[in-house]
Amino acid sequence: MESGCRTTLRRDPIALLVAAAAGSVTPRILPDVKDAGGRLHHALELSAPDLNPVVLQIDPQTSQVAKLTFVADAPGRPIVEDEFSDYRDVDGVQIAFQASRRNGGQSVSRRITEVRINTPLDPAIFKRPS
Repeated sequence: MESGCRTTLRRDPIALLVAAAAGSVTPRILPDVKDAGGRLHHALELSAPDLNPVVLQIDPQTSQVAKLTFVADAPGRPIVEDEFSDYRDVDGVQIAFQASRRNGGQSVSRRITEVRINTPLDPAIFKRPS
């Protein structure tokens, strides 16, 4: 896996929080911040010697990640902001069904329509073709 892809996966909110619990990234509590709508969020910075700081904004009422921000390792070093919303319970796991990413002047949104966890797989998909 190339280094850029590996870094992208390490910036996933779940991967970051698991790495913080394991001690492979360093957490630092920052002062609370207000979003554009005036709602207060807790801020948590996560970093490592080989990972530039990533800041998570966490909703204090739900403990859900509302936003993730970091400086990109790209020319001009734009600020990248991922926003997460429409959390729904899927088999006991809260999943953000909507997200958007702003990377400098570019933006993209995604909407999940269905999530299934631990669904049985057909054993036939593991058979080698003849």
